[in-house]
Amino acid sequence: MTSAFIFATDIWTERTVRMKFALGGLMLFPVYFRAAVYTGPPLNLPPDPDNVPPKPLPPAVGLDADLVNSHPVQRRIPRIAFRQGRIRYSASQYRRFQICLEGTFTGYMSRFSHARRNRFHRLVRRWERYCGGIDWREYKRPGEMEEFYRFAREISRNTYQEKLCDAGMPEGDDVVTKLRRAASNDEVRGYVLFHGSRPVAYQYCSVWQDILAGERQGYDPAYREHSPGHVLFLLTLRHTFDSGRFRCFDLGRGEFDYKETFATGFIRCADIYYFHPTLRIAALLAAHTVLDCSWHAAGWLLDALALRKPLRKLVRTYYGTAHS
Repeated sequence: MTSAFIFATDIWTERTVRMKFALGGLMLFPVYFRAAVYTGPPLNLPPDPDNVPPKPLPPAVGLDADLVNSHPVQRRIPRIAFRQGRIRYSASQYRRFQICLEGTFTGYMSRFSHARRNRFHRLVRRWERYCGGIDWREYKRPGEMEEFYRFAREISRNTYQEKLCDAGMPEGDDVVTKLRRAASNDEVRGYVLFHGSRPVAYQYCSVWQDILAGERQGYDPAYREHSPGHVLFLLTLRHTFDSGRFRCFDLGRGEFDYKETFATGFIRCADIYYFHPTLRIAALLAAHTVLDCSWHAAGWLLDALALRKPLRKLVRTYYGTAHS
């Protein structure tokens, strides 16, 4: 059961959340907590080096923590600290890339070199020739959400994001209901690219006022050589510029190379838990810290040997073909 706590414009939702124990995005296992989660607009909190959550909740019976995702920070903060009688734990810190949508798509593309612009255009033209045209669809109305969800799930179940990182399009009987509710409030956008009648790439975005925020995306690995994910992104980006509806396209969590390439800026963010101190929580956070630090040390070594990207590509290819 979900309940909402509303303080002025800040919204807290009580629900079960999970902390991922992972190596470089590869899910090992999750640990679940009951938490009050801040669900206000992303990137709309003032950067605060001390990271006090917006209007912290009083201690609630049965809850383990408060959680604020993607809280802007001015600089890296300590992973563990004590604040207001709680254990403050920064589970992850990262850059959240975004594209300013002022001006035109043509003006935006002019920031790239001539060679890179031609490469982007070739991706789209090559897809158009391959399919005999482009079938790209936007979904934003309540009556369209069931179709969008069906196509997104069809694609997602074959993606490495779902198989490897537990980051596919959510599955559940209530997902379509939630999507319809969000669409009735103009809080969701879905985009799907097709090859004939077959959906091959999707992107799911949330809407916060004039911000379009990427949440989930994926493509059918059988079409990898045709770069359908990049094609869908370029078509969506052009449409978003042309629509004039949004001020900013937030590219969501994850520091992927393509996001850095397309971004016009970024905001440093952290996912911050405020736990009630117990021995169980202390042990879990110690284990999570050791695992995360071990991966960062291994990542440093892989970078030094120039092996991180080839290894990542190998793993994604394996899970996208042998396991499809």
